[in-house]
Amino acid sequence: MKNKYELDQFFGGYFHQDWDIVADTWQGVVYSFFEDCESSQPMQKIAEGFKCLLQKNYKENELEEILTKELSCDYLPLGSIKKWIDNMLVMFEDEIKRRDKKT
Repeated sequence: MKNKYELDQFFGGYFHQDWDIVADTWQGVVYSFFEDCESSQPMQKIAEGFKCLLQKNYKENELEEILTKELSCDYLPLGSIKKWIDNMLVMFEDEIKRRDKKT
């Protein structure tokens, strides 16, 4: 899996069992990560990892297993995991673009 370390740090560090203390929504958790990130480099690696997860065409139950067992994620969306990862990818790409415009 591409950028497994960065994905594990992101999911385990932000979507832990108490994620809802950090923010009310999963989007808020992602924004919290952006606030904590000093550069876009970790975001780029995580975005690449998201792309890899999506390109492998895993089934939903396989993604659930990967997230919970391999990537230390304690949050799962009510709907599609693929859609959730895709939505996060869009958020990451938008934030990376926004930061790149500032420099």
